[in-house]
Amino acid sequence: MSQESARGPAACRGLGRPLGRAERYWDELLPYPCELPPRLRLFVAGAWRNLNHPSPEIRQAVHTAVAGGRPDVRVWFSDGEIVGLVITG
Repeated sequence: MSQESARGPAACRGLGRPLGRAERYWDELLPYPCELPPRLRLFVAGAWRNLNHPSPEIRQAVHTAVAGGRPDVRVWFSDGEIVGLVITG
């Protein structure tokens, strides 16, 4: 995906990062206050994790997985930020 390549290889080193499954999601289509970036927030390991400026493809993939009824959205995170995202099904 374009976001992965834009972050570069250093950001893709997910080894040693916490991994969890998303239980819920919150997609800020029009963020408020308007100073905030568009965010996709996933509830993982008991806390909300943020992905700022998610691509339309990532948003669509998460929405489709959740709409399917049994989503398997795996998330790697560092503090409150999402650093890796995999959807299986």
